[in-house]
Amino acid sequence: MSLIFLLLAGKAQTAENGVKPSEDTVQFSKLATNVWMHTSYKNVEPWGLIFTNGLVIERDNFSILVDTAWNIQQTTQIIEWAKTKLNKPIKASIHTHAHSDKMGGIVALHRAKIGTYASSMSNELAPTHDLIPAKND
Repeated sequence: MSLIFLLLAGKAQTAENGVKPSEDTVQFSKLATNVWMHTSYKNVEPWGLIFTNGLVIERDNFSILVDTAWNIQQTTQIIEWAKTKLNKPIKASIHTHAHSDKMGGIVALHRAKIGTYASSMSNELAPTHDLIPAKND
């Protein structure tokens, strides 16, 4: 299980600008026209700082989020970034599976009244991983 975890997430590296990321860090990288990757970090023992990625997809006047960051605070940063930087607030979010790196910030989305979607299996499994399910499946 630990090897699978490290393959899906990854050990944090120092950025090209020499800045070492922290659990407060959320980074954004443009992948293609209207597609951004968000990267967030969590300290996971015994491995240390681990990163995970998700997407922000721009549409006409709104964005769609694919997977949250690790927690509420980081996901709130993503919500604000889409609203202020892209000028395209997040209107819906899709969650690929019930792990904290994909659904750990779902409360921030619910507080912001953003629609949340996951498969029925992910929504069933979420509480067994101490996660809040999406509101729709």
